[in-house]
Amino acid sequence: MDRVLDRFVDRILKAYERAPLEDSLKALIDSIAVAAAAPSIDAEARRYGVKLAGDEEGPSIVLGLWLRRARLNAAITNAFLTHSIEFDDWLAPGYVHVGSVSIPVTISYTRDHSIEEVLRVTAAAYEAALQVGSYFGRSHYMTWHSTASIGSVASAVTYSLLAEGPDPGIVAAAITHALNYMGGLWKVNDASALYKPSSPAHAVLTGTLAGMITSIGRLPIPRSLEEACRSLKGECTLKEFDSYGVSLNGYKFYPSCRHSHTIVEAAEKLASEIDPSRINKIEARVFKEAIVVAGKKYPKTLPEARFSIPYLIVTTLVYGELNFDTLGRGLSNPLVMKLMDLVKLKEDPEYTSLYPEKQPAHLTIHQDNGTIEAYVEYPRGDPRRGVNLRDIILKAHQLSHESRDNRIKKLADTLKMASHKESFSLLLDAIAR
Repeated sequence: MDRVLDRFVDRILKAYERAPLEDSLKALIDSIAVAAAAPSIDAEARRYGVKLAGDEEGPSIVLGLWLRRARLNAAITNAFLTHSIEFDDWLAPGYVHVGSVSIPVTISYTRDHSIEEVLRVTAAAYEAALQVGSYFGRSHYMTWHSTASIGSVASAVTYSLLAEGPDPGIVAAAITHALNYMGGLWKVNDASALYKPSSPAHAVLTGTLAGMITSIGRLPIPRSLEEACRSLKGECTLKEFDSYGVSLNGYKFYPSCRHSHTIVEAAEKLASEIDPSRINKIEARVFKEAIVVAGKKYPKTLPEARFSIPYLIVTTLVYGELNFDTLGRGLSNPLVMKLMDLVKLKEDPEYTSLYPEKQPAHLTIHQDNGTIEAYVEYPRGDPRRGVNLRDIILKAHQLSHESRDNRIKKLADTLKMASHKESFSLLLDAIAR
């Protein structure tokens, strides 16, 4: 076996055996809650979800729409929905929204697996994303949307473990087959924010097919992982981590691009101290990726608004907070549009050098009566700031309230209290009825 691949498979299977199951439970509940809320919170997400789900009846649940569809259709649809409202998790060292590419496969292809088995598979998927994503690294991420590319690997590992169990040869083959069919160029993706939720849908399709092909027979591994990395503009550098990927996972508490969260929190800190009519200039210093991914200035739609740091800053200052309501309300507020002209968004080279270990942002607001400023280094929901299971349950309750769907709250509360020996699919079925 390829030496790099051998190391990754070893680490993935150790995560399957040893990673903290409560961290997996947080990831599982968070992704399910976000996907289930999406169709009610965002009409466009609902329209796309209905189309992707198709008409073919099947055994698998489409979250939020509560339809039963063919396994692959349901997995692709749930992947799209999980990422559609930009409220899903983000594994910064791997550059991947892992929940959106792993949990949908779990929901569709779990049969008689216990909750404990599902949590172990979840830990392994996050480890695959951490190891392969960090190996491909930042240079890959600047060209490719890693949730589409590296996400295919996490999906393939998820499917393979559910279908075949922790077999090193099958896991290795699934990884390399997924790498051969990955995709997701940022240049295409960046044409419109509406394309972005298609990345996990692509990853689930690619990863699931890679897993299926691997399960049919012991096909030869097509090329080395290092060769694949080089051809896809990767750094191809092995990195060491003290914790498993699922424990390094970050969670969102603002419904926008993760790269905007530190500057949004800075704006939230200053909102009570400003009078919008007296602002003369707004200076925002961030890291390079924040500008590349979320530097759009004058959004016209809700999906574009999630990727416009100037808009997110001003909306937070005007309304005092950023949530699903204020995110959309600002688009029709003349004051928000006027204040965006005052925003100067700049890259800070020092901040760029610190990413992704840190995501620094500094906001300075110049008013008639003086200047105020705020600095945030790690976003809310980052593991270094502490995220416990209670935080994730409260987020699920919030999403249940926002979407007016009590099944989300019931799912979160039941998963929290359920015995790990219970059947995951039966539990999900019972609540989804």
